[in-house]
Amino acid sequence: DDLTRVIRHYPASAPEGPTPTTPLPPAELELMEQGAGVAAIGNIDAPSCASCHGPGLDQTKPGFPRISGQPRPYLAQQLKLWRDGTRGGGPRKELMEKAARNLSDAEIDALALYYSQLPAE
Repeated sequence: DDLTRVIRHYPASAPEGPTPTTPLPPAELELMEQGAGVAAIGNIDAPSCASCHGPGLDQTKPGFPRISGQPRPYLAQQLKLWRDGTRGGGPRKELMEKAARNLSDAEIDALALYYSQLPAE
């Protein structure tokens, strides 16, 4: 049957190690560095992105997803929705709205690039 053919076609486990990526051009590397700075700093209304979402956390904080390795367009879209107050959410909705409230489109793009280039944790 079709399911059996699909199972036989794909290996049972993913290959070990990171997926090869294309090197970023210098402008993208600079943007990624800006994103790392924004992620590390936070703002007056909220802690830094990294303090809740990583990278570098020893353990996952309950209720805070790891976002490293997520697709850049997805991260940018979610941050814009938080910033604009149009995204639903759970108990941390207000925190994310405060954290994203004053982010410019350029800062959102930098953050999205930074987190998308990190290995998934």
